[in-house]
Amino acid sequence: MELINQCTESQSLEGWTLADPQNYVFTFPGFVLQSRATVKVHTGAGDNADSDLYLGRKIPIWNSKE
Repeated sequence: MELINQCTESQSLEGWTLADPQNYVFTFPGFVLQSRATVKVHTGAGDNADSDLYLGRKIPIWNSKE
């Protein structure tokens, strides 16, 4: 999942959620998406950074089929 802030101001995503039809939910931690920046949300493990956030799961959860 990739989110892009097309605004000229930074946006706090703290408390925002991503969810799919199977009720898998990711709640953003205290995170600010900078102006004109992109953040990718990954299912697997990794170190959170300005451009990448990780759920820490061992298997994919997001349903790409509708």
